[in-house]
Amino acid sequence: MFDAASALGRSPWWKEYCQDRPWQALYCGPAPYEPSNLATAFTGTPRGEHGCFSYWHMTDPNGGRPGVLASSDVHRDWFWNWSELKGFRKAVVNVQLTHPAREIEGSLVSYLMKQTLHFTHPPDLAQRLHREGLAFGHDVSAFYRGDGPQWLLDRAGKIASHQLDVGIRLGAEADILIINLTLIDRISHFFWQDFGAVSSLHEAPSPLLQAYAQVDSALARLHRLADGDPMVVFSEIGFGPLDAFVSIDSLLEREGLLALDDNLQTVPGSAFVRETPQGSHGFVCREGDGRRSPALCNDAAEFLRSLRDEDGLPMFASVWQAAEIYSGSKLSLAPDIVVEPSDPRRPPMGDRRWANHVNRHLQTGWHRDQGFFQALNFDPEYGPAFRLEDIAPTLAALLGADAPEGIGGMAFGQRAHARLSVS
Repeated sequence: MFDAASALGRSPWWKEYCQDRPWQALYCGPAPYEPSNLATAFTGTPRGEHGCFSYWHMTDPNGGRPGVLASSDVHRDWFWNWSELKGFRKAVVNVQLTHPAREIEGSLVSYLMKQTLHFTHPPDLAQRLHREGLAFGHDVSAFYRGDGPQWLLDRAGKIASHQLDVGIRLGAEADILIINLTLIDRISHFFWQDFGAVSSLHEAPSPLLQAYAQVDSALARLHRLADGDPMVVFSEIGFGPLDAFVSIDSLLEREGLLALDDNLQTVPGSAFVRETPQGSHGFVCREGDGRRSPALCNDAAEFLRSLRDEDGLPMFASVWQAAEIYSGSKLSLAPDIVVEPSDPRRPPMGDRRWANHVNRHLQTGWHRDQGFFQALNFDPEYGPAFRLEDIAPTLAALLGADAPEGIGGMAFGQRAHARLSVS
């Protein structure tokens, strides 16, 4: 989409520095979702090792709403904490699953799932930035409730501006800056259908096109900060049109595999199959006492394979038991069943309580399982298959360091010893 935006004159930095350079496609499935994919990219390990499959746990031991994942739920080290990188000063801004902020050799501004004044390391970093005139904005401050495109663009754009200013400030005194730019994602979910609404530079741009222009400007600032040192730009998801989310829980209820009360909680003591939280494309199959039920898993998998869409075609291209698609020491934290929608425009809704909270019924765009990796100021040799797991060891190699044994990913490209910017 940056290429399309540059054709309309809205992403000049991308056109000059990235459009004609080699880039590497990244497979980001089977469930294309930012938190779990960023954990894979920045730990060098797959989901089954770091144990994160969404923003949330897959189940609650007491049968209630699954809790939000915290930094302590990432079961492998973030690469910026690898002992091999000791001595390098790091700055990390707005990466999911980093809250509460943990100690880092440098500075960390965490990604929140609720408002709080305590979100940085060192603990007084926010106050010190405030004294310098730098505010910080959190994505959770811009939940969209149908207030119109300009409201979301203005609100999310202001937050993104604060995040970038803080990233530039902290990156100026760091050896490596990692900043997660989320503006495009937030606008894409609700206004994807407007991307092609502008055919000329002289017309008023759509909200999504304006978001791409703002991110292009942000990348230009980060490129200037890199000042000739290696810079990596990658996306852990793609994006595309959304027709509608499909509530599989409703179909499971109709089939007698799920019973919910008026608060969308499972009826106490009942066996059930139900959707796991947003983005995991999964289901849990549990007995009334909360134990995983292999028999229910088999019944549920058979039922999910039988589902047809409104055209009579299979609803899911693939239905996997967890061990068929994930592996690792934390496999028990995965959904019991994982699905791949046949039509990416009609993905499973996920837990309806959260879907209602974030107004998913208003969304017109959703993630795809193809991202990209773009390298500037160095020329990696990607080889036949470059994976999300390979990002962390590649970044370490650019700093002249080895990755720890057993992470799963491998480094591509030349060794260097330089400051590094990642966005």
